[in-house]
Amino acid sequence: MDDRASCLHGNGTGIFGKKSTGKLSLCRATRHSTSQNAYCEGNGLLAWEAVAHFGEAFLPESYPDLVQIREAIQVRDIQQKECTALVNIVSDLFDELGYDVPATFYWTFLHPLQRSNLFEVRSFRFSEQDLGIARKFDAILHGGYVSMLRRLIDSVSSRHGYFLEHGCGCENHLAKLKACDSSFTYTIPDGARQKTLRAFLWSVMEEYLLFELRSATRLVYADT
Repeated sequence: MDDRASCLHGNGTGIFGKKSTGKLSLCRATRHSTSQNAYCEGNGLLAWEAVAHFGEAFLPESYPDLVQIREAIQVRDIQQKECTALVNIVSDLFDELGYDVPATFYWTFLHPLQRSNLFEVRSFRFSEQDLGIARKFDAILHGGYVSMLRRLIDSVSSRHGYFLEHGCGCENHLAKLKACDSSFTYTIPDGARQKTLRAFLWSVMEEYLLFELRSATRLVYADT
């Protein structure tokens, strides 16, 4: 039995040249156990937050009232046409997906309406105005990269002359299609719909859970 094994059992010569009581190994094991428990407990709390958040996001009352939103933008002084197009995009997405996606899916794409300039590029992670919604909206944007769902979103928005872009800095802004681009039609195949939405939901829950753990520095998201 080597010193490490002796120390583990507390019946050999310790690494400091004297009889080991096993306390050193016990201390190491305790630290490992404590770290493991803290890791599990921390992730467990984050997972519970994710489940609780999306549970509420599927409640009928959590979904946007598009009629009310349309009325609100009528009094807007600028960009009425663009704002109307954005609401129409979200309305069409609701016709396609309904209550099969959480309410935050629609609120994420409506969020630029809260800005004085609909086309402003603003990072959720570094914008003080957006800190309160960064976690839930960023999760939706990342989850939206599930390929078939992404094609559907782009298809719907392209019919209104716009696309919704998510940049590396977690921006959420409306960008007009270039003149050479054109609209296209895409529908998620019936046989793939359930799988696609399941993949999306799994992805957004994971992104929501891990948001606080991901590194995000201005160096990573620098413009150059």
